[in-house]
Amino acid sequence: MGTNIEILDMWYLDQLQDKNRIREGDKNYRLYVLLKGFLHRLDHSASAHIDTEINKGENASFYVVDYIENKLNGELRDVQLFTSSKKDENLILVASTGIGKTEASLMWVGEDKAFFTLPLRVTLNSLYSRVREEIGYENLGLLHSTSLDYLESSGYEDSLQIYNNSKQLSNKINFTTVDQIFPFTFKYKGYEKIYSSLSYSKIIIDEIQAYSPIIAASILKGIEMIYGLGGRFLIMTATLPRIYKEYLQDRGITFEQKIFPSDMNRHKLSIVDCSILDDIDRIVEKGKTNKVLVIANTVNRAFDIYNAIRHNNLDMPVKLLHSMFIQRDRRKLEQQIEEFAKGDEPGIWVTTQIVEASLDVDFDYLYTELSSLDSLFQRLGRCYRRREFNLKEPNIYVYTEELSGIGTIYNSEIFELSKAYIEGYDNKLITEEEKMAMVDELYSTENLELNGKGFIKEFKDALRVLDTIIDYDFRKREVQDMFREINNVKVIPYREYSNNISLFEKLKTVDDKSERLTIYRQINDLTIDMPVYRARNNISNVPRQYKLENLYILNLKYNSNDGILWGERISNLI
Repeated sequence: MGTNIEILDMWYLDQLQDKNRIREGDKNYRLYVLLKGFLHRLDHSASAHIDTEINKGENASFYVVDYIENKLNGELRDVQLFTSSKKDENLILVASTGIGKTEASLMWVGEDKAFFTLPLRVTLNSLYSRVREEIGYENLGLLHSTSLDYLESSGYEDSLQIYNNSKQLSNKINFTTVDQIFPFTFKYKGYEKIYSSLSYSKIIIDEIQAYSPIIAASILKGIEMIYGLGGRFLIMTATLPRIYKEYLQDRGITFEQKIFPSDMNRHKLSIVDCSILDDIDRIVEKGKTNKVLVIANTVNRAFDIYNAIRHNNLDMPVKLLHSMFIQRDRRKLEQQIEEFAKGDEPGIWVTTQIVEASLDVDFDYLYTELSSLDSLFQRLGRCYRRREFNLKEPNIYVYTEELSGIGTIYNSEIFELSKAYIEGYDNKLITEEEKMAMVDELYSTENLELNGKGFIKEFKDALRVLDTIIDYDFRKREVQDMFREINNVKVIPYREYSNNISLFEKLKTVDDKSERLTIYRQINDLTIDMPVYRARNNISNVPRQYKLENLYILNLKYNSNDGILWGERISNLI
């Protein structure tokens, strides 16, 4: 008897090996994915003592209708009526900024489970709070790498419970970044958990044009896989690259597309054939009586503009916002710029592209370096966001020479095409329809194959890899890093490290898991995710005694007004 059990054990263990697993193409694959995924969900929820699904019967559209009709004393807009009537359809919405896309997406969700994705964490944070506090729908998850920090800093008493529910995908509507869910396309070990959850959910992709061609390819492949299991999708964006729509059509995925352009003309352009650094006097003069936003393509250029403006000894606010602030200071600056934009005081904010889709701000004038068309039109949405253009002069100034970030942040081929499109709009109004049409044409397959071969090659190469993925070749963390396009390291400026050494010392004495997690979050709030090429030669290891192998000390000066001071190393660092 013992021999037979031993033989059975060996047979069973052999069947668990990767070579014997059911893979895509097998007749039982769909059933396998669903069963294995649901078992993961049940197991993880039980271990965490959390309900697998929370408040299943709630209908998001009821909250939206009540919010618009009773709190705003308004009426549902055309886009919201359209999505409400198409709850069982896959949709692509191309709609202008400020037209009510968020409410429209919630009307489409109705009583179903949903995942809502956006490119930036700060946008998700703001959207989470808005839907919960203004619209009044509370069965919400918030899932990204620093979501607990945001929930706690925002004063939500149930922040830890929200965070735990979000990790288990238990909420009815889940706001998340794509790196949290779309890595399932790489079929890492355990991918079935999220894949099966999406099979009975609706997925909302907001601003797909903001992603790199590699990430966009992964999202579209994910939509194809979800579609195969019965899940539904809504893609909504102000400008849609045609190549993405063509992919879905080529794969036999059915959807309905609807365009909702704003009937307001909001932007009149001035195309300026010089460097933005050569026009500081004009920016300063305008900032004396207006709310002025300046957007640079890189952190270094933003810092140069900021310093050039400050040299004028202005008696008005001049602030800087970019990605090289520690998380605590960046969060404060994001709150300050939103408060400034709502007020009446004049002044100047100098920023990078992080404000393109992340902040709900409305400035009087925008001065910006030229970027790709999709990025540029997102920037325009930060000026006269919900106002009809009423000026004699342009409210948008686009600088086309001596630009930063071309060939690094922005594909040089796409940039040259964008420049050719935009040059004809000097001293002209640009309508929402024209913006949509230009991005559609720019990113058509025909145009890219002629003039944007680098972009389309990157897109198609990524799809080729995804189409031939072998199940379980990747680990989840590896894929998430790829999704974040991480060639980054986490650093803490030396000033913050030395001023908060007591936090690090606590790690040596505290054993309680919950207390240690609190300390880790407090330390994380003092860090910056920095590209490796920028950190190289400027970092040193955190002492081994703290057991923080993935954190480095940045040996550059830092302050809360300027962020990292490049080139200014800490002297006599021990």
